[in-house]
Amino acid sequence: MSINGTTELAKDKNLSCASGTTAVDFSLGSGAFKTTMGTCTVGGQLVCASGTFTVSAAGAVGCTSMTVGGVLTYNSIALAGGSFSVDASGVVSASGTLWQGGLATFGGGATLSADKNLTCASGTSQLDFSLGSGVFKTTTGAGTLSGSTELAANKNFTCASGTSQLDFSLGSGVFKTTTGAGTLSGSTELAANKNLTCASGTSLFDFSLGSGIFKTTTGSVTIAGTARLQQIRIFPALQAVRLLISAAVRAYSRLLQVQILFPARQPLR
Repeated sequence: MSINGTTELAKDKNLSCASGTTAVDFSLGSGAFKTTMGTCTVGGQLVCASGTFTVSAAGAVGCTSMTVGGVLTYNSIALAGGSFSVDASGVVSASGTLWQGGLATFGGGATLSADKNLTCASGTSQLDFSLGSGVFKTTTGAGTLSGSTELAANKNFTCASGTSQLDFSLGSGVFKTTTGAGTLSGSTELAANKNLTCASGTSLFDFSLGSGIFKTTTGSVTIAGTARLQQIRIFPALQAVRLLISAAVRAYSRLLQVQILFPARQPLR
């Protein structure tokens, strides 16, 4: 049946349909579609394929699922067990569960309320701030990097003053520094049964500017190249031996001098 002219529903009369797959299709029209002033119930999904879906400040929308392909202009959205609203200045307030299935853009600053969390479910979720040039700060609590982490070219990893620690003691992988100069500003201890080695090349081991004591291990010490001693210190025990040997040499020298000056006389025959 086709209605080719304007049709008016009389006062206090209803337009309804029985159960089944009945469809009401106004998709080819370009005019305004207005509902009554009372409650409007959408029993299934509400899909806005294009254009704008607007609810005035006096209106309300209650539905199980609403999909918008264009612009959604709203004053407040009632959620199951909570609420969602945007005031005249653009401030968004929400309580309860809010699900966002598509791309969400924050045109202004976003603040996470106290004691609230920002999490993601399993999958290939990304948190990408690569186009920003501002400061990125974490919380003051523990921060966990669960995946591989790469420092971009020409960027630095530093810490402020305090008792900061860099602890990789539970790891068993290879630890490599940069190819530039490495500075150990504090005391350094080599753990038991661990080695300090260098690969082939012209590597240097230079303590020439230090004035403290240099001690080797109690095991064998091998000097594979030319060794030059600018100053040697003899330990007390060796010093005593050296003094005894020197005294014995001097005494023997004096005895020889006496024998030369006063040779022993030959007995008379």
